[in-house]
Amino acid sequence: MIGDGKLKIRAFIYEDMEAVLQLANMYAAFDGTTSKADLVVSRFFPNGFWVAKKMAK
Repeated sequence: MIGDGKLKIRAFIYEDMEAVLQLANMYAAFDGTTSKADLVVSRFFPNGFWVAKKMAK
């Protein structure tokens, strides 16, 4: 449990791309903007790239 909601941790899927990019560009500290090209690694290591999704209450 994180904060007041529960999170489900699961493997990244392509449909997560836009949300992951938006969060990365809003909150992560990188030298530039994160793009789809930066996430290409998720295709080669699908079990090594995870996302968290807030569960409904």
